[in-house]
Amino acid sequence: PAEYRAMWTYVRQMFDAEGVDNAVWVLDYSVAATQAEYHPLLAALWPGDGMVDWLLWNLFKFSNQVGYTFEELLDTSYSMFETKSNVPQEWEGQYYTANYTGVAAWGIGAWGANGVKTWSHPDEADRVAFVTSASAAFNGGAYPRIRMSVYFDTADVNSETGSEIGNATWRRGAPVSDSAGVDVLSNLPMVDAYKSLVNSSHFAANDLPVC
Repeated sequence: PAEYRAMWTYVRQMFDAEGVDNAVWVLDYSVAATQAEYHPLLAALWPGDGMVDWLLWNLFKFSNQVGYTFEELLDTSYSMFETKSNVPQEWEGQYYTANYTGVAAWGIGAWGANGVKTWSHPDEADRVAFVTSASAAFNGGAYPRIRMSVYFDTADVNSETGSEIGNATWRRGAPVSDSAGVDVLSNLPMVDAYKSLVNSSHFAANDLPVC
């Protein structure tokens, strides 16, 4: 962690020395933020107050989170960042404090309704429900710090999973989407759910000046 913090400071100092004034510094903790046991390490990795403009983390379901909605995963991680902000946490015998609430804005760095047959989203209806749950979470007003969302629209042949919006043909027997060779949208309910999300009132507001 000390080396990571030093790296962050070193790079920021390089930008400052060159007079760069239009860079936005974003720290994305990936999926570890959704699980409490990792938060002491996250605090240890915190570069320091004033060193981060945006706090991001990712939301993807794992095998021990079957049945969770997007909002449940968001609520868990969001609450932990709020309650653990400015609270000393022990990692490998040392205590670290991270001022998460002092950051200009928070966001979901990457998330998606994965099509993983064995445990995550067993069918398209479940994927649609996950995206619809995201709309409810963003628009419900309970998470005002969340100001951005990055949907991970992709397929992974190696892991036989995919969170694609457009042409998820895995549900018809293929292991993953083959959208590169498909001209017709095969999962219109998923497309409609995503359109509803990106056209929602939460994302109609102007961005913060830090953007």
